[in-house]
Amino acid sequence: MAEDIARLQLFQSFVTPVERLSKGSDIDQNRLEWIENRLNHPPPTDTNELANLYNSAVSLTNNLDKKLDYCLRHFKPLEETGHMTATKFIQHHIQIGDIFSEQVRFDDALINYQIALQKALGSKSTTNPLFGDCYYRIGFTSLKLEEFEKALQYYKNALAIYYRSLPPTHLSFHKVYLAYGVCLANFNRYDEAMEYFQKAKTTHGHRTNLSCMTIDV
Repeated sequence: MAEDIARLQLFQSFVTPVERLSKGSDIDQNRLEWIENRLNHPPPTDTNELANLYNSAVSLTNNLDKKLDYCLRHFKPLEETGHMTATKFIQHHIQIGDIFSEQVRFDDALINYQIALQKALGSKSTTNPLFGDCYYRIGFTSLKLEEFEKALQYYKNALAIYYRSLPPTHLSFHKVYLAYGVCLANFNRYDEAMEYFQKAKTTHGHRTNLSCMTIDV
């Protein structure tokens, strides 16, 4: 029993939540200050400019509350200008879900990933990697909520899409294989789990090694 617990803890250590953000360069911070001043004194009336400013602010700020606020504000001008394509809609809700995940608000993250997935399902595409990204993120969130059976199914769906749409060495496979292995380990299926960890190592071995592999959303 003690050995099994130790092995499970080792497997779980391969998966880390997204909690670390880079500080960013001084140039980025100066750019962000300029954008925030432009948005507030007074905000531009041109919706295209407004959308671009919010999008830039999302990518530059490390403050999660601000990131979420800018991301939500970015949504409206995209709709008003008619630029909210299906792809942008999916990407937008994935981005919102990612921010909630960073805030450890997994229920809110799951809602946005499911909205993105429903939009992707409506496109009836089976070769768009974004479709797989939705499945992967729902699986990852289910894993963090310890809903392991559900996570396994979503990872299977993600892999099915990635097999049809991405090269075999793509980072997406590396991440899914690792997370899939962790799920299997939680069912005490350690031999199968190690097979998936080995797949992850083989898939992305030119950049990493098994002792330091982690995944995030």
